[in-house]
Amino acid sequence: MSWAFGSVYGSRIELPTGMMAGAIEMLAAGVVLMIASTLTGEKLTQMPSWSGIFAVAYLAIFGSLIAINAYMYLIRNVTPAVATSYAYVNPVVAVLLGTGFAGEAYLP
Repeated sequence: MSWAFGSVYGSRIELPTGMMAGAIEMLAAGVVLMIASTLTGEKLTQMPSWSGIFAVAYLAIFGSLIAINAYMYLIRNVTPAVATSYAYVNPVVAVLLGTGFAGEAYLP
């Protein structure tokens, strides 16, 4: 609900230009998640492996920085319905990439 509200609201207000809009959004989300993590008592019980660290770094760069800026561009230039259509396309692309490149089995 909050993502839908933010998408509609963001299309109607003037957003900061460039990467600032994405940076503000990710910073706010990080603060909310840190508070939720503290309130639920989550703790880091072991250090992640290097492959895990590299995977998170990859997701931070391609899954966050590039994707959120593309999303902010769409929010400013198309209707919210078109901008949020990625949520229907991404799972299909992920399944196709997984079966095509990672050798994953396609099972319903």
